[in-house]
Amino acid sequence: VAMRSRVLRRREVALLRAQIARDLHDDIGSNLGGIALLSEMGASHPNLPPAVAGEFSTIKETAEQTSDSMRDIVWLIDSDSNDLRELLLRIRDCVDRIVGHLDVELEVSPDNFRNRNLSLLFRRHVLLAFKETLNNVRRHAEASALSVKIEIGSDDFVFSVRDSGVGFAGESEAAAGHGLRNLRKRASRLKGECMIESAAGVGTTVTFRAPFKA
Repeated sequence: VAMRSRVLRRREVALLRAQIARDLHDDIGSNLGGIALLSEMGASHPNLPPAVAGEFSTIKETAEQTSDSMRDIVWLIDSDSNDLRELLLRIRDCVDRIVGHLDVELEVSPDNFRNRNLSLLFRRHVLLAFKETLNNVRRHAEASALSVKIEIGSDDFVFSVRDSGVGFAGESEAAAGHGLRNLRKRASRLKGECMIESAAGVGTTVTFRAPFKA
């Protein structure tokens, strides 16, 4: 009886998570899309002062970025998307969305990796660390090309992002501004590590490693 009760509770939790994911996608996603559309229309209004048009454009960009973040949250809480293959599909999607304007080389090794289920904690910190890394490139690196390498071991997962940008020297305020400390915190929560190599004028390489059994 106790075992059956636990199974029923797990099933109820899974159904609730799926319902929340649908509500987020349908309701909040629709509202954000409406805000982005109205802002775009406002920015294109004739005779609008440049400063006001710029504010409309900022609102549109913020709404689109929030919508992207919400889609990632929906994916994280979706119990049907909790394996390694789904994580790699989400990573590819992030590359297209965030740095698709750059010359990007993406490699997954080995290509015949064994699929496995991943914990919510693992998926959350790996995905968000990867997104933060790409956003750092977009905002700060001034790069024209990017190399992304995913290495799937028997016990751990590694992503490496190398850009061709301006780089920075040392663990300075610039490093803090790039959110690198936060990347290391995410790696630490997974009992992994994050290494950053950079120098002025030669670009930056971020390597993030996390054991699957975090």
